[in-house]
Amino acid sequence: MQAFHKILVAVDCSRFESGQSALSTLPELQRALQIARYSGATLHVVDVLRDLNMAARLLSQWQAEHQKLSEEKQSKLSELATLCEAGGVRTTSQLLHGNFSQQLLQVIQDRQIDLLIRPAKGLRSAESGAIGATSSQLLRRAACALWLTQGERSAGCTHILAAVDATPDDEAHAALNRIILQRSLDLVKREGCQLHIAYAWDIYDSELLRGRLPESQFDEMIERNRLCHEESYERELSEFGLHTSDSNVHMLRGAATQVIPDFCRQHQIDLLVCGTVARGGLSGLMIGNTANRMLSKVPCSILALR
Repeated sequence: MQAFHKILVAVDCSRFESGQSALSTLPELQRALQIARYSGATLHVVDVLRDLNMAARLLSQWQAEHQKLSEEKQSKLSELATLCEAGGVRTTSQLLHGNFSQQLLQVIQDRQIDLLIRPAKGLRSAESGAIGATSSQLLRRAACALWLTQGERSAGCTHILAAVDATPDDEAHAALNRIILQRSLDLVKREGCQLHIAYAWDIYDSELLRGRLPESQFDEMIERNRLCHEESYERELSEFGLHTSDSNVHMLRGAATQVIPDFCRQHQIDLLVCGTVARGGLSGLMIGNTANRMLSKVPCSILALR
């Protein structure tokens, strides 16, 4: 599996005070350093400062405060870059101006970033779920892997869940399954964590059918369907020497938007490794909404792969 080479880490400099340990206050930077060290990747550390609105531009006091904040952020970013360099990782820094998601997407494109790491939700986010508005936009539009940190162990992994689709529609989706499994196995090898693998399956409108079929016939239909899913799941796993009978391999019946977050809570998962599909138009929006519904309920960090 190809290693990450160019890592973009987005931080909120207001959480870092000069003289404090950056690694204890910025777990997203700690995670980025860990990956950069074993991948030989470079880091680009950024923060984003929103532009003043029209009313604020007319007030000299607001303009002065905005300039002061810009200088403070630039100074902190330079200090963070120096700390990363001292840790043996080639690092650059940059203060971006404007809309957070738009600026990050532009940097991803300009620098050909292959992994973006940032908090799943900002401190001032108004979103009710675990994923903030910026992260939602990035999940839909970023053309790179995305690591969203959250939780007390956001910089470390003890339990990883790889969520796969055992019935891919095409080779691109089958390839994505392989990427998810390989990335997860690589993390297990690097960090000595425990790996779980899960596939969520269900029968569309099965409860409607339950009321229309004899119970024995309904149960037989469910079992035949389960066996078909299990056979497909076994094929996906066999390339990696894994099997559906393994104790860490799970088939979860139900909607992925519900059973995956439930599994993460029950098994104290630190990191969910999953796939997203970057597409434009209405189909991309639909896929993005499905992913967001699931990920907004997940109580752990997320590695979303293209």
